[in-house]
Amino acid sequence: MNLCWLMRRSCWTLACLDMCAKCESKLTCGYCGQSFEGTKSQISNAKYLNTQPYCSRSCRSADISRRRKEKPVFKGNCKECGKAFESKHPKIYCSMECFAHSDDMKLHLAANNEKKKNEVAVKCLHCSKAFVEKASRKSKFCSRFCYRSYLAERFDRWIASPENIENLQNYDEFLLQEKLPCLIDGCDWEGKNLSMHLNFHHGITAGEFKKLAGFNKKTGLVSPSLSEHLSNREHLQDKELMAHRMLAFKYRGEPTERELRKEGREHHKKSRILSGPGPSRTCGCCGKTFTQTTVFGLAKYCSPKCQQETHIAKNAAKKHDMTCGHCKKHFFGNRYQQIRVERELPVFCSFKCRGIEMGGRPKKVLPK
Repeated sequence: MNLCWLMRRSCWTLACLDMCAKCESKLTCGYCGQSFEGTKSQISNAKYLNTQPYCSRSCRSADISRRRKEKPVFKGNCKECGKAFESKHPKIYCSMECFAHSDDMKLHLAANNEKKKNEVAVKCLHCSKAFVEKASRKSKFCSRFCYRSYLAERFDRWIASPENIENLQNYDEFLLQEKLPCLIDGCDWEGKNLSMHLNFHHGITAGEFKKLAGFNKKTGLVSPSLSEHLSNREHLQDKELMAHRMLAFKYRGEPTERELRKEGREHHKKSRILSGPGPSRTCGCCGKTFTQTTVFGLAKYCSPKCQQETHIAKNAAKKHDMTCGHCKKHFFGNRYQQIRVERELPVFCSFKCRGIEMGGRPKKVLPK
C-alpha cells in the first residue's frame, strides 16, 4: 500500500514538472503579441537578460523599423541665429553656415593656428629643406631618398668593382639611379622596375633575388621616381583601408625570417661611424677613465691589455686539472667544468675546440 502511494506521488511530480516546462517555453512575441514556443536561448535571454522575444524574423525586422520611426525628434533654437529647428539628434546649430560663423568655430581655428605656430621646422641634413617631423618618431631627413643620398655621398661614392650578385657594394648608390641595371651576368637591361624584369625575363621572384643579392626584405627594387609615383596612389591615402590591411598582415600567422642581410649590415656600419664617440666609462681593471669609441655597446676595459690581465686573474682561480675533449690538452678549469667531468661529459680548453667538436652553436629553427 505504501509502495503504491509513493509510486503514485512520483508520477504526479513528473507530470507537474512537465507542465511547468511547457508553461516556461511559452513566450509572447514583442511585435504581434502572439504566443509561441521559444527555443532554449530565447527562454534564457527573456528570463535572465530581459530581452524581447519574437516569433519570426519578419516580426523582429518590423519592430526594429517601427522603433526607428518612433525616435523622438529634438526641438530647439539655434545658438547663432536663434531660429527654431527640429532634428533627430540633439544639435546646437541649425545649419553648417551658422556653425562656420559661430564663436566656437573661431576658437577652434585659433587653437589650430596656435598649435601650428608651436611646431618646430627641422632642416633636412641632405637637401636642407625645412619639414615638420612626426610626433611618433624623430627624423633627420625629409624622405628616404635623402637618407640614401646622404649615406651614399659620405661612403664609397665611386667603387671600382663590378655590380653583380656576388659582390654588390653600396646599396644606397645603386638604388638612387634613375635606370637600374640588371645584376644577372650577361644581361644588358636597364630600367625603372627591376623586380618586373627579373620575374618576366629571368623567372626569379623579387624575394629570391633580394636574398641572393643581400637586399633587405622590404626594399623596393625600383627607381626613386617610380617609387614616389607608386607611393602617391589613391588607395594608399585611405588610412582606414591601409590600417585594415596591416592588421590582416600582422595576424596571418606566418613565421618571419630573422636575418641581417648585406644591405642591413652596410647601414649598420655607416650609422656606427656617423654616431660619433660614446660616453665616458671607468676601466674595470686599472680604474682609468676612458671614452668609448661608439655609442653602441658597453665597454668595460680601456684597452685589450687590461681585458687580458683581468681574464688571466680570473683564470688563476681555476684549480681543477682536466683534459680537453678535442685536443687532449691538460688545462685548469672551473667548478662548473668539474661538475661536467663528474657526470662523464666532455669539457674543452677553448671555444675553438668546443666548436670543432660540437659542430658550433645550434641554429634557431622557426616553428612552421
